[in-house]
Amino acid sequence: NVSLLCIGWQTVLDAIMCISHIFLCLVMQPLFTAFASVAFFKLLIFCVIEMKYMAIILQARNNANNNNLTQEDLRRQVTLLHLKFYGALMFAIVSFWYMGQTNRTLYIILLYSFWVPQIILNIITESRKPMHPYYMYG
Repeated sequence: NVSLLCIGWQTVLDAIMCISHIFLCLVMQPLFTAFASVAFFKLLIFCVIEMKYMAIILQARNNANNNNLTQEDLRRQVTLLHLKFYGALMFAIVSFWYMGQTNRTLYIILLYSFWVPQIILNIITESRKPMHPYYMYG
């Protein structure tokens, strides 16, 4: 039981970090290589790994609910997932821009509290071992 909102939130956060590193590449030319490599790896993480993981979660939920969806319906759901992701990304960037200096710390704390949906899902579904030591310590 993985919270799709938790993974999506983390993906939005990684995408914001990727965009900020790209802007830092443009602003600080002497450190272009360092920021470009970090931006590339952040892009790889959010675009390839986390987006694919969200699609896998969506497929697993459909299989668990015994929804006999066609391939076209599954593509439609993945497209809607991407649309929601990019909408949330634009919302997060615009709201960060308009927060100003007064509420920026609170906004960053809210942005980094992406584990809250997973904790709530574990409480609702009464998950037996939500904090498995292998998951926590590797």
